[in-house]
Amino acid sequence: MSNIAKNTGKKIPSRMTFIVSTLMILIFLFLIAYVALPAFSLVSAGFWSYIVLVLITLSNFALIIDKIKRTSSLKYISIITGSILIIFGLLGLFSSPLFNTETYKNAMALEVGNFEEDFPDIRSEMNYDMLDLDTAIRLGDRMVGSIPNASWYNVDDEYNLILYQGEQYRLSPLSYGGFFKYMSANDSGIPGYVLVNVRTGDAKFVKSAQPIHYSPSGYFSKNLNRHLRVQFPSYVFDTSFLEIDETGKPYWITGVKRSTAGLFGAKVVSSFILTDASTGESKEYLVSERPEWIDHVFSLDYLTELAYWHFEYENGVINFSKTGVQRTSYYYRYNEDDEFETNANFYGYNSLVNKDGEVCFYTGLTAANMTESNTGFITMNTATGVVKYYDIPGAEESSAQSVAEGIVQNLGYVATYPIIVNIAGNPTYLMNLKDKAGIIQRTALVNVQNYSVATVGQNFATTLSDYLIKLGMEESNNTKVSPTGELLQITGEIAEIHQVEMDGTTYFFYVIEDKLFKASIKIDEMQVLLKTGDKVTVSYYEEAINIVQAISK
Repeated sequence: MSNIAKNTGKKIPSRMTFIVSTLMILIFLFLIAYVALPAFSLVSAGFWSYIVLVLITLSNFALIIDKIKRTSSLKYISIITGSILIIFGLLGLFSSPLFNTETYKNAMALEVGNFEEDFPDIRSEMNYDMLDLDTAIRLGDRMVGSIPNASWYNVDDEYNLILYQGEQYRLSPLSYGGFFKYMSANDSGIPGYVLVNVRTGDAKFVKSAQPIHYSPSGYFSKNLNRHLRVQFPSYVFDTSFLEIDETGKPYWITGVKRSTAGLFGAKVVSSFILTDASTGESKEYLVSERPEWIDHVFSLDYLTELAYWHFEYENGVINFSKTGVQRTSYYYRYNEDDEFETNANFYGYNSLVNKDGEVCFYTGLTAANMTESNTGFITMNTATGVVKYYDIPGAEESSAQSVAEGIVQNLGYVATYPIIVNIAGNPTYLMNLKDKAGIIQRTALVNVQNYSVATVGQNFATTLSDYLIKLGMEESNNTKVSPTGELLQITGEIAEIHQVEMDGTTYFFYVIEDKLFKASIKIDEMQVLLKTGDKVTVSYYEEAINIVQAISK
C-alpha cells in the first residue's frame, strides 16, 4: 500500500480523517437546512439552490480527501452541478410569464365592482371608524408596560384589521426581543397580544388563556416556520400572521402556495395551515372551507403581487411602451427613486370593511407612466381572495393628502393615507390629519374626481356637513337639503343626542326610531333642555341625515 502511495504521489487519508470530514460536511448541510428551511419539493427554488449547495460542498469534500486539484469524482460532481444549474435555468424560463402570460394574468380572481352598491352611503354616520396604522401602533406600543416581564417582548407593527365580537380591531402579536430574552421567556412563552379598537381608539393587552409558545420570533423547535417545515416538509409557505377566534384564542394562519405555471411559476394560495399558537397543533384547510371567524387568509404582499401580474401583463409580456399597463399605489411605495411618492405617510394601501362585513385591502391604480391621477382602484378581500375593480378615475392618493394638508398648512398637520367612502354617490377620500406628536386633530374629505371639492373639520360630522355644502347638497344655513323634498313627521323617544359646533352655529343630532336627525339651534332654542328618553315630535325632510324643520316636546 505504501508503495502505491509513493508511486502515485498521493497521500491516502486515514479512516479517522475521512469520518471526521464526513461528519463535518453532514453537520454543515444540516445547519444550512435548519436555518434556511427550504421546502423539500421540486417546485421550490430554494430546494434546487440547496441541492446545488450540497454538490458544491461535496466537490470541496473531494478536494480535501484526495489532496489533488482534479479527480474523476470531482469531474462527475462538476458535470452534475452544471447540468442541474442548466435544467434549473430552463425550468425557470419555461415557468416565467414569457411562456405563461395568460396564467399569470388570470391568477387573480378579478370582478368588476359597482361602487354605489358595494360602498353604502355614509351620510347617516355620526362618526366613521378609521384608525390609521401609525396611530394604532402608537397606541398599541403603550401597552408594553402592562405586559408581565415587559422587557422580554416587543409589539410587532403588524396591526391587521379584524372583526372580533362584532367590532373592528387592529390586532398585533408580541415577539421576543432577541435570543437571550427568548431564553429567559422560553418556559413561560408569550403571554398574549395587543388589540386596538378602531372605533374608540382604546388599546389593551389581552392575556390569552394559554401562553403563545409557537411564534415566528421563537427559536429552535418553537420557531413557527421551523415547526411548520417539520410538519409539512414539501410545502411552499406564504407569510404567517396572527388571528383570534371569537373566544380570543390565538392562531397562526399560513398560506400554502402551489405553482400553476410550469414547475415554479405563478404560485397561488389555494389552502392554508391553521396552527394553534399555544400547542402547535396544525390543520390544513382549503380556502373555501375556512372557519367563519378567520378574516385573513391572504397576505397583502401576495394579493398585490397577483394584482401586479394582472395589470402588468394585460397586453402581453413584450410591451415596451407599457400600453394599457396599470400599477397599484402599493407598488409605488417600493420605488425609492420615484418622485411620485412625495408624502412620508404614503403607504400605498389601507384596510376597510366591505358591506358584507369582510376585511379588504384598498389600493389605487395608476397608469404606468406615473401621472398624478388614478385610473381606478381595487379592493382585495383578505378572506376570499376576490379582487374587485372600480373604474373611477380621479386624483391619486398622495395628491388628495397634499390637498388636505394644504387647507391647514399653517398648522403643519400631516394627512394619513386615505380610504374611499361613498357620500351621496360621490367617491370620496376620507383621512385624518395629525400633529407632530401623532395626535389626530382634524378629519378631511376630498372628492376623488374633483379634488378642488375638499373640506377639513374638527370631527367627521362637521367635515361632512361642509363637504355636502360644497357639493351643493346642503344650503349653508343647514336648515334643509332639498326644497322639493316632502315634509314628514315622526313622534318617538330620543335614543341618542349629540351636540356639535359648526361654523359658529350649534347643531343637535338625534337618533329617533333608528333614524338620524340634524337640527340647528335656530329652529328652537329649547332643544338645549332635551335629553335621552324624552318623547318629541319632529317635522323633517327625509335624507340620509334627516333635516329637522320643527321639533316639539
